[in-house]
Amino acid sequence: IHLLPAVPASPEQIPPGAPVAAIPEPITDFYLLVSSDPANAIAPVKMQIIDANAEKFRKGQMLWFNLTANRVGGRLGITSLDLGPNSRLITGPPAARNEDFQVNLAYRMPGNERLYPLCETKWRHDPHSRTVLFVLPQQGNRTPRILGIPDSREQEPAEESP
Repeated sequence: IHLLPAVPASPEQIPPGAPVAAIPEPITDFYLLVSSDPANAIAPVKMQIIDANAEKFRKGQMLWFNLTANRVGGRLGITSLDLGPNSRLITGPPAARNEDFQVNLAYRMPGNERLYPLCETKWRHDPHSRTVLFVLPQQGNRTPRILGIPDSREQEPAEESP
Protein backbone atom coordinates (compact mmCIF):
# COMPACT_ATOMS: atom_id res chain seq x y z
CA ILE A 1 0.00 0.00 0.00
CA HIS A 2 1.39 3.40 -0.99
CA LEU A 3 0.12 6.76 0.17
CA LEU A 4 0.55 9.58 -2.33
CA PRO A 5 -0.85 13.10 -2.76
CA ALA A 6 -2.22 12.12 -6.22
CA VAL A 7 -2.89 8.92 -8.15
CA PRO A 8 0.09 8.10 -10.41
CA ALA A 9 -0.53 7.22 -14.06
CA SER A 10 1.34 3.91 -13.55
CA PRO A 11 3.03 2.02 -10.68
CA GLU A 12 6.41 2.95 -12.17
CA GLN A 13 5.65 6.62 -11.41
CA ILE A 14 5.43 6.06 -7.64
CA PRO A 15 8.22 8.26 -6.31
CA PRO A 16 10.96 6.65 -4.24
CA GLY A 17 10.50 7.45 -0.56
CA ALA A 18 6.68 7.55 -0.76
CA PRO A 19 5.07 6.13 2.40
CA VAL A 20 4.54 2.39 1.96
CA ALA A 21 3.21 -0.49 4.03
CA ALA A 22 3.56 -4.11 2.96
CA ILE A 23 0.95 -6.65 4.03
CA PRO A 24 2.58 -10.04 4.70
CA GLU A 25 0.76 -12.92 3.00
CA PRO A 26 -0.49 -14.68 6.16
CA ILE A 27 -2.24 -11.51 7.37
CA THR A 28 -5.90 -11.46 6.30
CA ASP A 29 -7.21 -8.92 8.84
CA PHE A 30 -5.28 -5.80 9.79
CA TYR A 31 -5.38 -2.22 10.98
CA LEU A 32 -3.53 0.44 9.03
CA LEU A 33 -1.94 2.82 11.51
CA VAL A 34 -1.09 6.16 9.89
CA SER A 35 0.98 8.63 11.89
CA SER A 36 2.83 11.86 11.29
CA ASP A 37 6.26 11.86 9.65
CA PRO A 38 7.22 15.47 8.86
CA ALA A 39 10.54 14.26 7.38
CA ASN A 40 8.78 12.57 4.42
CA ALA A 41 8.71 15.08 1.56
CA ILE A 42 6.30 13.04 -0.62
CA ALA A 43 3.52 12.72 2.00
CA PRO A 44 4.28 13.63 5.64
CA VAL A 45 3.06 10.33 7.10
CA LYS A 46 4.27 6.84 7.89
CA MET A 47 2.16 3.70 7.77
CA GLN A 48 2.27 0.54 9.82
CA ILE A 49 0.34 -2.71 9.34
CA ILE A 50 -1.04 -4.12 12.61
CA ASP A 51 -1.93 -7.80 12.46
CA ALA A 52 -5.55 -8.20 13.62
CA ASN A 53 -6.04 -11.83 12.61
CA ALA A 54 -8.45 -13.52 15.02
CA GLU A 55 -5.75 -15.93 16.27
CA LYS A 56 -3.74 -12.97 17.63
CA PHE A 57 -6.46 -10.50 18.63
CA ARG A 58 -9.68 -12.16 19.74
CA LYS A 59 -13.15 -10.86 20.55
CA GLY A 60 -13.32 -9.31 24.01
CA GLN A 61 -9.60 -8.44 24.09
CA MET A 62 -8.04 -4.97 24.18
CA LEU A 63 -5.10 -3.88 22.00
CA TRP A 64 -3.14 -1.05 23.65
CA PHE A 65 -0.71 1.35 21.97
CA ASN A 66 1.30 3.56 24.31
CA LEU A 67 2.59 6.46 22.22
CA THR A 68 4.15 8.25 25.21
CA ALA A 69 7.39 7.97 27.19
CA ASN A 70 5.36 7.10 30.30
CA ARG A 71 4.69 3.68 31.83
CA VAL A 72 0.93 3.14 32.25
CA GLY A 73 -0.66 0.52 34.48
CA GLY A 74 -3.48 -0.46 36.76
CA ARG A 75 -6.69 -2.48 36.85
CA LEU A 76 -9.11 -3.16 34.01
CA GLY A 77 -11.92 -5.08 35.63
CA ILE A 78 -10.72 -8.65 36.19
CA THR A 79 -7.39 -8.08 34.43
CA SER A 80 -4.46 -5.73 34.84
CA LEU A 81 -2.43 -3.49 32.57
CA ASP A 82 1.34 -2.92 32.64
CA LEU A 83 2.17 -1.01 29.47
CA GLY A 84 5.73 0.13 28.89
CA PRO A 85 6.64 3.40 27.19
CA ASN A 86 6.26 3.43 23.38
CA SER A 87 4.93 -0.12 23.29
CA ARG A 88 1.88 -2.18 22.41
CA LEU A 89 0.16 -4.97 24.30
CA ILE A 90 -2.94 -7.16 24.07
CA THR A 91 -4.83 -7.65 27.33
CA GLY A 92 -7.45 -10.27 28.07
CA PRO A 93 -11.15 -9.49 28.43
CA PRO A 94 -11.74 -7.12 31.37
CA ALA A 95 -15.08 -8.76 32.25
CA ALA A 96 -16.77 -12.12 31.80
CA ARG A 97 -19.87 -10.88 29.97
CA ASN A 98 -21.53 -7.75 28.58
CA GLU A 99 -21.22 -5.58 31.69
CA ASP A 100 -19.57 -2.53 33.22
CA PHE A 101 -16.09 -2.94 34.65
CA GLN A 102 -13.96 -0.79 36.93
CA VAL A 103 -11.01 1.07 35.35
CA ASN A 104 -8.26 2.43 37.61
CA LEU A 105 -5.14 3.52 35.70
CA ALA A 106 -2.07 5.54 36.63
CA TYR A 107 1.11 6.59 34.85
CA ARG A 108 4.75 7.10 35.77
CA MET A 109 6.93 9.67 33.98
CA PRO A 110 10.51 8.77 33.00
CA GLY A 111 12.95 9.25 35.87
CA ASN A 112 10.15 9.77 38.40
CA GLU A 113 8.96 6.92 40.65
CA ARG A 114 5.77 8.73 41.65
CA LEU A 115 2.47 7.38 40.31
CA TYR A 116 0.05 9.93 38.85
CA PRO A 117 -3.66 9.13 38.40
CA LEU A 118 -4.79 8.80 34.81
CA CYS A 119 -8.29 7.32 34.76
CA GLU A 120 -10.71 6.12 37.42
CA THR A 121 -14.11 5.26 36.01
CA LYS A 122 -16.25 2.45 34.59
CA TRP A 123 -16.24 1.28 31.01
CA ARG A 124 -18.60 -1.13 29.26
CA HIS A 125 -17.29 -4.49 28.06
CA ASP A 126 -18.70 -6.06 24.90
CA PRO A 127 -17.47 -9.67 24.61
CA HIS A 128 -18.33 -9.66 20.88
CA SER A 129 -16.09 -6.67 20.10
CA ARG A 130 -12.37 -6.01 20.12
CA THR A 131 -11.13 -2.65 21.39
CA VAL A 132 -8.10 -0.70 20.16
CA LEU A 133 -6.82 1.87 22.66
CA PHE A 134 -4.18 4.58 22.34
CA VAL A 135 -2.34 6.34 25.16
CA LEU A 136 -1.47 9.69 23.58
CA PRO A 137 0.58 12.69 24.67
CA GLN A 138 -1.28 15.98 25.04
CA GLN A 139 0.32 19.20 23.84
CA GLY A 140 1.11 21.44 26.81
CA ASN A 141 0.01 18.85 29.39
CA ARG A 142 2.05 16.12 31.05
CA THR A 143 -1.01 13.90 31.60
CA PRO A 144 -1.55 11.45 28.73
CA ARG A 145 -4.94 10.94 27.12
CA ILE A 146 -6.66 7.63 26.34
CA LEU A 147 -8.55 7.16 23.08
CA GLY A 148 -10.46 3.91 22.48
CA ILE A 149 -12.03 2.56 19.30
CA PRO A 150 -14.34 -0.47 19.36
CA ASP A 151 -14.03 -2.96 16.51
CA SER A 152 -17.44 -4.62 16.21
CA ARG A 153 -18.02 -6.76 13.18
CA GLU A 154 -21.34 -8.01 11.88
CA GLN A 155 -21.77 -11.70 12.51
CA GLU A 156 -21.74 -13.77 9.35
CA PRO A 157 -25.16 -15.42 8.92
CA ALA A 158 -25.07 -19.16 9.59
CA GLU A 159 -25.54 -21.27 6.48
CA GLU A 160 -28.90 -22.96 6.35
CA SER A 161 -28.81 -26.69 5.89
CA PRO A 162 -31.00 -28.13 3.12
